[in-house]
Amino acid sequence: MYSLSRFALRKNLLPCIEVLKPFNSLLRFQKTEAVSDRSGDQESATQGKPFQDIPGRPKNFKSFVEFYWKSERFTKGYKMLDELFRTYGPIFKEFVFLGTYSVHLIDPVDQEKALRAEGKYPTRVMIDFWLEHRQRRNYFPGILLLQGEEWYRVRHSVAPKIMRPKIMEENIDNFTAVTKDAIARLAKLKEECGPDRHIPDLEEELSKWATESVGTLAFDSRLGLYEDPPKEEAMRFIIEVHNLFSISHKLFFSVSRRLGKNFSIDTPLLKKFFKTADTLIEIGEGFVDKKMNELKEMSDKGIDNTQGNCIRVYESVSCNNFCTLTNDAVPLLTYLLTKKELTPQEVVGVLLDVVGAGVDTVILENYCTARSEKYFEDPLEYKPERWLREQREEAHAFASIPFGFGPRMCLGRRLAELEIYLFVCKLLQRFQIEYNQGPLEMYQKILMVPDKPVKIKLIDRR
Repeated sequence: MYSLSRFALRKNLLPCIEVLKPFNSLLRFQKTEAVSDRSGDQESATQGKPFQDIPGRPKNFKSFVEFYWKSERFTKGYKMLDELFRTYGPIFKEFVFLGTYSVHLIDPVDQEKALRAEGKYPTRVMIDFWLEHRQRRNYFPGILLLQGEEWYRVRHSVAPKIMRPKIMEENIDNFTAVTKDAIARLAKLKEECGPDRHIPDLEEELSKWATESVGTLAFDSRLGLYEDPPKEEAMRFIIEVHNLFSISHKLFFSVSRRLGKNFSIDTPLLKKFFKTADTLIEIGEGFVDKKMNELKEMSDKGIDNTQGNCIRVYESVSCNNFCTLTNDAVPLLTYLLTKKELTPQEVVGVLLDVVGAGVDTVILENYCTARSEKYFEDPLEYKPERWLREQREEAHAFASIPFGFGPRMCLGRRLAELEIYLFVCKLLQRFQIEYNQGPLEMYQKILMVPDKPVKIKLIDRR
């Protein structure tokens, strides 16, 4: 087997390579060390093969240009990676820059071994300019950018507040109210655009719904996106979030930024990113300050707000008002969530940091795994029944891990699942959905998004 020394987890980045620690180029020797499965005897690990035995692309500028071209300027790197795995097998190495290499893994067995070797404090390779912004502004880094014991302390404090099913149950009424407003908004747009036209700017409408839903949990209040007109600050927040990811994608692959960093020079694009990030924090702090003032007023007046957080009976979700959505029933909605593609598109891969040996990253290409016929039958076909328990395919548990695995798995998993369950359930109760615009491909912008506007028509069921 090919295995590498110490690992640190990084989730939800592009499956392309960041130019990494230049000092690794000074190391005189390159070799790999075997990492045994934690379930077995640590001392029984076998010696890994020499690093140079790992197959890979030639170390030249032509390989870089080929990847840039075939990945459509780094926006669809998964296509090129699929080709490379077919050429070199389940493990291949790739020269990055200044003597550093990355190693790509597609086999879920190898990915599982790497993830289970993380330890108590898994360290993620972070987006350096995100952290740089926080440090320059003297802001708390946030859990995404924390490492080591400090990360563990914050994670241990936050996780019970957001990952327990009971917390989601207590907020189900708030999520439902937002979902109703979102469906009503789509119904209004449907009437305005006519029976033969698609919903305009569906992506913006979904952004409103997702932001408003998260706001009910984060701030215990509505942000005002479904008011008439929508609150200006909330709309600005959505716009700046889109700008943040768009600019981040460009910075992530910007050679000029990396050269400028070596000479402590801020490029125009980096300045634009800092301005966008400043605006987002300013708006977010405004939401927090508003809620703090409300709580202070309630405390001053002796108002007991406890009752407002009690669990209430969830309204009927069926058209005929005889079916109630309960927490026990929510998992049954999984069937409704299956998309055209096999796995949720937001997850691109998992990056593991390897210290030493001239290798800087190991990338777990879980997105490529889920698209491979070796691990799933007809992976790109629409087969929602593949996820039903009684018909589930015998697939490796790590062949599709959209929310990650281990101590640093996604904190928002339960929130994201419940939001989508409610929205899809309500949407399909009200409308039939028609899409006739041809297949969509995914576009990498730090996260994965459709490469063109999604144009759907809604047809009333009533």
